[in-house]
Amino acid sequence: MSNLGNKETMAKNLKYYLELNNMSQKDLADIVKVAPSTMNDWLRARKYPRIDKIEIMANHFGIRKSDLVEEKENAPTQKDKSIEMAMNLFKQLTPEEKLDIICYASEILNKREEH
Repeated sequence: MSNLGNKETMAKNLKYYLELNNMSQKDLADIVKVAPSTMNDWLRARKYPRIDKIEIMANHFGIRKSDLVEEKENAPTQKDKSIEMAMNLFKQLTPEEKLDIICYASEILNKREEH
């Protein structure tokens, strides 16, 4: 049986992306324009969101809808979570801010090589 559309899978994935993005359920409820109690129902696997709400959440997190609704075969490692979190943050920066981050990372690596 497929886990597509499974409330428990949705709840688990939603919790993962909230944590990954350091967001509260209230923050996401405001973005999706639902009551905090509705978000709580989704996170407790009591109810399942409509597809339009899934799409809003996926767009906000910069992921595919399937990342929210499908069971992940391999649970992400802490390294994977760190990379994904960095990428999600990086996507939100302006081009100038991205260049600043790249320059700063290069400086750190250069200092490391000097020691």
